[in-house]
Amino acid sequence: MKKLLTLLCLIFVLTACSVNNNDNDPQNLLEEIQQRGELVVATSPDYAPYEFIDPSQLGQNKYVGADMELAKLLAKELGVDLVIKPMSFDDIPSSIIARKYDIGLSGFTYTEERAQAIQFSISYDSSESKCQGFLVSDTNTFDSLDDFDKATVSSQNGSLQQEYVNEQLPNANVRLVTSLDDAVMELKAGKTDAVAISCASGETFLKNNSGIKISDVKFNSENEQGIMAIMPKGEPELLNAVNEILNDVVDSGKYQVWMDEAVILDAEVSNMGDGVKPTIFTLAKTYGDLFWEGTIGTLWLSAVVVFFGTIFGALLTLAKMSKLKLLNIVSSVYVEIVRGTPILLQLYLFVYGGAQLLPNMVSDYMWVVIALIFNSSAYVAEVFRSGIQAVDKGQFEAAKSLGLSDKNMMIKVILPQAIKNILPALGNEFIMMIKETSLASIFFINSLMTTQSIISAATHMKFETLIIVGIIYFILTFTLSKVITHFERKGNRTHA
Repeated sequence: MKKLLTLLCLIFVLTACSVNNNDNDPQNLLEEIQQRGELVVATSPDYAPYEFIDPSQLGQNKYVGADMELAKLLAKELGVDLVIKPMSFDDIPSSIIARKYDIGLSGFTYTEERAQAIQFSISYDSSESKCQGFLVSDTNTFDSLDDFDKATVSSQNGSLQQEYVNEQLPNANVRLVTSLDDAVMELKAGKTDAVAISCASGETFLKNNSGIKISDVKFNSENEQGIMAIMPKGEPELLNAVNEILNDVVDSGKYQVWMDEAVILDAEVSNMGDGVKPTIFTLAKTYGDLFWEGTIGTLWLSAVVVFFGTIFGALLTLAKMSKLKLLNIVSSVYVEIVRGTPILLQLYLFVYGGAQLLPNMVSDYMWVVIALIFNSSAYVAEVFRSGIQAVDKGQFEAAKSLGLSDKNMMIKVILPQAIKNILPALGNEFIMMIKETSLASIFFINSLMTTQSIISAATHMKFETLIIVGIIYFILTFTLSKVITHFERKGNRTHA
């Protein structure tokens, strides 16, 4: 025992020394970026012409816009590769605070509240904050800010426009949304009276959305400092390096050039290159490859999750039925925690919590897969338990009379029959997982709902893309349910 303790102490000391004496460890975030060879930029690609998606491009090239050109320049000047991480706008600051990503570029403006947790670069464009107004219905007439004061106004959560609404329209009924596409859909459906938006971004929504216009009424935005990049606090080296690059961008007028090019590109993407407003049929035809890719991504993700979820679910069931009290307690607590918390919460905990535990070691895709397996296994464990309980008690007695151990009885006699009993339930779990993987779109994981987000962000036709994706989901689940029912009936006839 003493030798073992001595060995453990020696390993601990040597490990500590090796960590403390490593001269190659980065001393700050800038050094870490240069050492890893990647600049990871978080953005919300639904804010044309600043950042949006060109569905005709693949991989990282599909993220386009003025801010994306700036991101490319930052990476080039720092001598590293660029990695774009898309996400919802209100998740970006928390990701930067958690140091999950290096820089946030998504039309951010300075606020005292944000400045307590993150640091801001110098302003590289003031046009976004100079003109802040509203999208309204063609039939609505608002002549002043006072007319909006008791109206229902939608704004993107965490955005500059939300602050304007709170400060300048204190009596308005505020509806917070994740994306501007959602806000415009609410406006067209009559659920809101106006959408608080920058004039430049508002123009992009007019192309494919009839019945709306930009109001002549504008917010008072004279004191705004312009848009900035955000970074983790306490990183002066990175801040100084970024500011030096931004000074050159401002002095040379590069950003305005990128803006002009992005406006033209957004018009081409929105009209799919033919100058004609697209319909639901042209959307399906033009972006058929993307919808197919999303369908395959959804099926693959669901299959992987159910496969490994079934394995871990079976192990959980055996643990719950074990004579070892500790195993029984741990597995029972595991199942109750999973079943008692929302799957969306579990996804966030794994993706963001996991990134802090193992920074830069596991991709978001893998964290999502692990989270879904974590969720699925708990439900499958209950399915297995029901399947085992459905096995005739005579089978247990017969196995024991043959002298089989508990282990061999479970593996050779009980589990094969239980699996046969629960195959329909496992098929239904696969169908449920197809629908539940839609939540993965929050992290822009390849799936049908992510495809919907990409296409609606590019074309500003959210309702039409939702209809197409809904039809695909229905075809998948309806077909699979019929296949499962067919085999279930076939199995019943075989046993009859």
